[in-house]
Amino acid sequence: VVTQLYGPPAAGKTNLALAAAVEVAADGGRALYIDTEGLSIDRFRQMVEHRCEEPVEEVASRLIITEAYDFEAVRERVRETVEDLVDAGFAETDENLGIAPSTLGRLASKYYLRLDTAERFRELADRDAVTADAILETVAAADEFDSVSARSSEADAVDRALSAAGVDTDLENGHRKVLAILHASTVDSVPSDLRSDAWVIRQNALRLLAALREFLGAFAGPRAANLGTRVEARVEHGVSRNAVALTAIDGVGAGRAEKLADAGFASPAAVADAGAGALE
Repeated sequence: VVTQLYGPPAAGKTNLALAAAVEVAADGGRALYIDTEGLSIDRFRQMVEHRCEEPVEEVASRLIITEAYDFEAVRERVRETVEDLVDAGFAETDENLGIAPSTLGRLASKYYLRLDTAERFRELADRDAVTADAILETVAAADEFDSVSARSSEADAVDRALSAAGVDTDLENGHRKVLAILHASTVDSVPSDLRSDAWVIRQNALRLLAALREFLGAFAGPRAANLGTRVEARVEHGVSRNAVALTAIDGVGAGRAEKLADAGFASPAAVADAGAGALE
């Protein structure tokens, strides 16, 4: 869909276009803004600060801003951007030179992923084997967590959480902290020193895990997607590997699922086959 705005000078056309780009970027998406008359950095900063609490630089990183001052230049900028998206696998062209989003592009757009994150998810799906640890590390490494800070007072708690999970990682700073929180969340044992940020990090991670689950289903198959679902459930509910499937039963929370797993039940079907009498 192409929408044309027109009007006399100073009618607000540029402000409206810039506001639309800021709105997309503030929601986590990416936008291409082609400047034809000189972009006001001060006006951009005001719009971002009014729209969200996220740092201006963080929002700006999701905007592709380029300059063009005549029609030929505009056409060339659009052509270059489209070619870049096609080359990266986010869009496809047909025999009639039409353009449409690829599966990669559709999923990246659906979940407002940064392009680097979408490419990282695709790379994981292309591996010969996908593990739960690899899923958590891929999510923790996502560019969406670049703004997470790791305080020096949290270093010991991060190290303890990763050590308890038996994880050795090359991730650093905030991404390492995110990984520690995710692993600790799977067993409902987030260290007290990390709890102030844990809820927000976990909510963002759950969105990314839902996206990664779809990537695995599209590019790796149902078995990998099922593993992604189980990892997502463990992060959300804080249950062991043996109990995670039991949280799919209505009314069964983390504690009850653990008790059922300890009693030897491995799936909702096993619970249903046992009947109510066996559960008393």
